[in-house]
Amino acid sequence: MKYLLTFVLLVVTSFSSFAYDEATYLIVEGDLETPITVKCSNGETYKVWDEYTIPEITSVREAFDKYGNRIVVPLGSSSSSTNKYHYRYYRFSMLYKSSSSSSSNSYSSSSDDYRSNSSGYNAGRQIGEGLASMAAIRASYEDGNAYPGLHMALGASKGYGEFARLRMCAGGFLLYGGVGKDWLMDGVNKDKLLWHAGLGLYFSFGGYEPNSDFSLGFSFAENAAWEGLSFMIDMDYTHWFGDSQRFGVFAGGGVGWGEIKNAMDTDTDEHTKFAWNVEVGLTVRICSF
Repeated sequence: MKYLLTFVLLVVTSFSSFAYDEATYLIVEGDLETPITVKCSNGETYKVWDEYTIPEITSVREAFDKYGNRIVVPLGSSSSSTNKYHYRYYRFSMLYKSSSSSSSNSYSSSSDDYRSNSSGYNAGRQIGEGLASMAAIRASYEDGNAYPGLHMALGASKGYGEFARLRMCAGGFLLYGGVGKDWLMDGVNKDKLLWHAGLGLYFSFGGYEPNSDFSLGFSFAENAAWEGLSFMIDMDYTHWFGDSQRFGVFAGGGVGWGEIKNAMDTDTDEHTKFAWNVEVGLTVRICSF
């Protein structure tokens, strides 16, 4: 009977695979008490009775059975075809030994004792889940996955001076902004506090756990080299090092229109001027979403 159920489960999994180009399958095996709770690197938490399909590639961070006992996180197995599909399978089958022993002790207690302690148990469970959520944020910071995420860039440029920039990448969209000061290029605005803010798109690549991106954005700025506001089209390439993806480098530039504010003054004959930018620097991943 067990082998028959396993065969049926595999058949169902095979047919459901055709519905997605990318998917992660969470499968309960063994004698685990269900539903189990599975927390993944995409920031979501799933309740699984037998099998659950996530329509994207993600990694399992931790899992618990029905009673809150920690489950051993299995190594994910993958199947893929170049440029066609990619599937990842996690099969949960056993508890940590410490969890199973504590579980057996809890079963030996009477139902009256459980009822008398249930409110304290639930309160402790809620506190524990809150702490676990905070720990998941730190783990996300340590383990990698720069996309989606919040990044800090430190760089030097022609247009923005020496700057610090916050950069948020999520769902293919980009939001960024920063402040700086021109100490190296000796631009016309070297005595001013420079700023820039923009939005755009990014295209990540490097496999199913991307480690680089190309971004295209549109920004307004108090530019180092051109007085008045500037409108820029920014292009950058970012690359992250190692599996942790905590540090990286970026390089890029842009073109646009400078001195927009002066050109809008009807009392003068000023026109916008061609503006350009080249930039390079280091980037740090603050957190992942």
